[in-house]
Amino acid sequence: MDKKIKERDLYIIILAMVVMLGFCFVKINSLSDEIDDLKRDYISEDDMLRDQINSIYRNVDEQLKKQASLITESTFTLGELDTKTQTVPVTIQIVPKEIHETMQITVELDGKQSEFEKNGSFYEATIPVGLFLTEEPYPMVSITTAGITKTEKLEEIWLGELWGKWFPSLWAEDTTGRSSFKDGKLVFDTQTLIEWDYSDNASQIIFENFAIVTEINGKEVKRVDVTDKVKSADGFAEGVVALEFTDTYEAVEGDAVSVYVVAEDSFGYIHKTLAHFWKKSGGATAETVYGGESIYDKQGNMIYGF
Repeated sequence: MDKKIKERDLYIIILAMVVMLGFCFVKINSLSDEIDDLKRDYISEDDMLRDQINSIYRNVDEQLKKQASLITESTFTLGELDTKTQTVPVTIQIVPKEIHETMQITVELDGKQSEFEKNGSFYEATIPVGLFLTEEPYPMVSITTAGITKTEKLEEIWLGELWGKWFPSLWAEDTTGRSSFKDGKLVFDTQTLIEWDYSDNASQIIFENFAIVTEINGKEVKRVDVTDKVKSADGFAEGVVALEFTDTYEAVEGDAVSVYVVAEDSFGYIHKTLAHFWKKSGGATAETVYGGESIYDKQGNMIYGF
């Protein structure tokens, strides 16, 4: 009898311990969740504090720059593209912090210099800027008073890569992406969608010629003029044309085969965009059916791209 009572008491104790252990687990999980919440709140508060500190630093930095600046205000406007010189007249207006009757103000940009003249409450100068300016695309203003010259870069006026406001853009995509490789023969049987977009500026530059160019390991192996096909296709007026494309190439495993759409604009610049890329290596095949745009000058130098 005593033995049975002892066993019963033992079971009760074990059951109580299990219940207590379960309660402890629940409590521990609850505390763990609370700790995680506190951590998240701390991180959030810390991020907010850092943002506030950074904002204060930026504001102080901006105020210090304003105090040290020679100019209180600056703006600019773009004129019409000069198709002969491939430059754009840029009119810059500034308000100097100090104005003296004898002071001279000039601006230098893209290797050219122009003098400011007073126009109402502003000083104004116009300077031609090349379409492909990439280095130092900020106007440098010089103010000379009583033989002392001070200079300042107008960092809020960025005039680099103005071609993007006038040049057309080109894009292509292989909409079917069908290719097969067997016995050293790579066969493309695809439909390539070609799209382009013209600038809204009055001095419009358009595409005049189109071609499909194939390269193997970066070397051109084939070029097919498709200008007539593109211009006679449905969708040409809207800038969207679909071309059927079928061709066969000698290739071995490891070769990188790229099919590009190439277009020449009315300035003679070459626009190139990837329509299909194929490479087989180690039993795996990598394919890409569209890519970004690159632009080359008449000498074949890349002026924009990757």
